Amino acid sequence: MVERNIALNNWVFYGLLAAIVGVYVAGIGANSIWTTHESYYAVAVREMLKSGDWLTITFNGELRFNKPPLTYWLMATSASIFGLKEWALRLPILLCSLGTLFVTYRLGAVLFS
Repeated sequence: MVERNIALNNWVFYGLLAAIVGVYVAGIGANSIWTTHESYYAVAVREMLKSGDWLTITFNGELRFNKPPLTYWLMATSASIFGLKEWALRLPILLCSLGTLFVTYRLGAVLFS
């Protein structure tokens, strides 16, 4: 009985993982990252890479400290590795969402068996 529950839990986890990956990958190019509202992070990352200053975050030359810097740093790291491409800027968000899914699943498994 315990083996069956573990197998079922694994299928549930992998099903959720496939659903999230499917939703994110299907919608990854739905909006251009360079449109007005989508470009805040991308332009800030481009300016960060151009200046080489990863601590002073700017958007169109003005300071931008009202957003969490970890998001900028993850996106800038991805862009410095893969280039300044839409998928490279969105990859860290996808990986963070998958990590959140994994942690939530494991926490639920530990708390509620």
